[in-house]
Amino acid sequence: MEFVSSIKMGNDPELFIKSGNRLLPSESIIKSKHRTVKVDNAAVELQPGPSHCLQMQNKFIASALAVVKKILIDQDLAATHISVRPVERLRLEDIDKYSTVCAFGCQPSLVYDGDGLRTSAPTVNPRKVRFRSVGYHVHIGSSKPGTDYWEYKHAREKRVCNLLHTTEGRVRLVQMCDLFVGLPAVLMERDNRVPIRRKTLGYGKAGEFREQPHGFEYRTLGSWPLLHPMWGWWANGMVRDCLNLVFNDLDTDIRKSINMTKVAEIINEGNLAGALEYWQAAKNTLIPIMKQWGDKFSNVNLADSHPLFSKELLKRFDFLAMKRDLVRRVFNFNSWCKRKHFKGWEGQRLVGFHIGFDNGSKERVKEFEDWPEFSESWSLSKDIISKQMLA
Repeated sequence: MEFVSSIKMGNDPELFIKSGNRLLPSESIIKSKHRTVKVDNAAVELQPGPSHCLQMQNKFIASALAVVKKILIDQDLAATHISVRPVERLRLEDIDKYSTVCAFGCQPSLVYDGDGLRTSAPTVNPRKVRFRSVGYHVHIGSSKPGTDYWEYKHAREKRVCNLLHTTEGRVRLVQMCDLFVGLPAVLMERDNRVPIRRKTLGYGKAGEFREQPHGFEYRTLGSWPLLHPMWGWWANGMVRDCLNLVFNDLDTDIRKSINMTKVAEIINEGNLAGALEYWQAAKNTLIPIMKQWGDKFSNVNLADSHPLFSKELLKRFDFLAMKRDLVRRVFNFNSWCKRKHFKGWEGQRLVGFHIGFDNGSKERVKEFEDWPEFSESWSLSKDIISKQMLA
C-alpha cells in the first residue's frame, strides 16, 4: 500500500458574470486572448495550473480569478457579480446577438452509470433553450506510457499512467469519484437548478468523464467549489484520493459492497435522503482501509493532503454539510485573490494559496456553538447528520 501524491492536478472551472438579474455573455466582456481565461459559451472558463501540489493549484485558480477581476474593472463592470449556480438563463436578444452562446460543440463525454459505458453530448437546441451551465472539472494527468523515461522508470509511475491512460482504469476511477466526490456533493449543492444542468442540458451527469491526452477529467461537479478555496482544495484532493483507492486495488471490494447504479441515480436525481444513506455506506467502507493505512502511515499527517483518509476532515465535512455551508456563501474575489502578508513568507501573497480544507474548515467550524458537541459524538460508523438534514 502506498500513496500517490505527486500526480499532476488541474481544473477548468467555469463561472457566470451577471449584472443584476441579467446574465452577461462572456463574449461581450472578454475582448482579447488571455492565457488563463477564455470564453466558453455564455460562461467564463478558467484554465489554471496544472500542479502536483493542492495549494499551488489553489494559487493558480486564484491567479486566474484575479485576471477575471481585472478584466471586469477594465471594462467598467466592477459592479457586476459572479454566479456559480448550476445554470443561469440568457436573454433571447443575447442568443441572437452572440454566436458563442450557441456553441454546444465541445467534445462528447463518456458516462459510466454502473450498468455500462456510453457517449454523452448535449442534444438541446441552443437557440430555443435559454439555460446555460457551469461546472468544476477536475483533471488528473501524466505522460503516456513510454513517452517520458524519467517519469516512468519506476513501477509505481508506470502503474499510475496505465490507470489514467486506459478506459478500464478511467472507468474504475470515475466510479470512486462518484462515490466519494459526486455523492457527498449532493449534500452540499442543495440548489433546485441542479436537475436543469443534468437533465435538461445534459451536463454533469454521474459517472461523466473525458479521456484526455494527459489522462482523466471528472466532469460531474458543479462550480460550487469556487465559492471558497477550501472547497476547491477539497474537490481536487478527494479526486486524487480516489486515484489512491484504485491504485491500491481497494476499489474492487468497495464496488462489491455498494450499488453503483443506485449511486448514479441518486446523484442525477439530487436525492438527499438517498445521498445520506449511501454516503454513510461509503464511509463504512473506509473503516478497514483507514485502520490499515493508519498503522502503516502513523507518522503522516493525512489532513495535510488527503481529505478522504482523514477522520478529522471527514468529520468537518459532515458538520458543514449539515450546516448547509454553501447557503451562507456568495462568491467573493477576495476569498481567493486578495493579497496579504503571511507570517514566514516574504511580501504579500494570494490568500487562496494559503487556504486548504484543513485550515479553512478548522476555522469555519469554530463559528458554530454546537461544533464541540458534534465533534465528540461523531464517528465514521455513526450517522448523526441525516436527522437534521432531512427535518
